[in-house]
Amino acid sequence: MEKQMSPHMIRTTLQQYCGTEYYYQEISTGVLYTDGIAYMVMACDAKRILRDVATKAKHLACRNSFVRITLTVDNRKGLLEFTDGNGKMLHEHVYQDTDFPLEILTMYFVDNTLLLPSEY
Repeated sequence: MEKQMSPHMIRTTLQQYCGTEYYYQEISTGVLYTDGIAYMVMACDAKRILRDVATKAKHLACRNSFVRITLTVDNRKGLLEFTDGNGKMLHEHVYQDTDFPLEILTMYFVDNTLLLPSEY
């Protein structure tokens, strides 16, 4: 059995991403994502969240060139918020039960690419 990384270790590693060497593609949407997002998906076992974020962000990008995505988790309940980067709410999605290990995660979606703020 593989030992899961602690939220602190995941967060520390995520903060080290600056730019990206490779781009990956979320197959069902064609959305690209960076090394930092790829690490987050692997470390947090977050393929479903990646798919959900990519699907909605791509849809919202038709009218917004920049989308800020914030996932907050409290007592296994998750709230995924999509804003225009200036605080205007574009969409919300609630996860009634999630095992996502971080309390908060922010991502950006620009030019069909999902990335961490430190990679922007």
